[in-house]
Amino acid sequence: MRTEIEAPLLLGVLENTFQREGKSAHEVVFVFQARFVDRAFYELLEVPFYEEGWDGGLTWESLDGFRASARPLYPEGLLDLLAN
Repeated sequence: MRTEIEAPLLLGVLENTFQREGKSAHEVVFVFQARFVDRAFYELLEVPFYEEGWDGGLTWESLDGFRASARPLYPEGLLDLLAN
């Protein structure tokens, strides 16, 4: 399942270092705000997602849910970036 986005706006760039499968890894994450062209995507309980090594979909989550719990949101700094 594919869709298009519109009105992308760069919110910020985060650098992240982490361990994956026992090895050090590094990524640079460009965080964008955008809208789905097909508004039906907002009604889905789970958005299909395909990436090597990932088996599952994406779910909509409230930022308040991350603020109110010890559950992490990665990469570090993303919650603060989205809150602004």
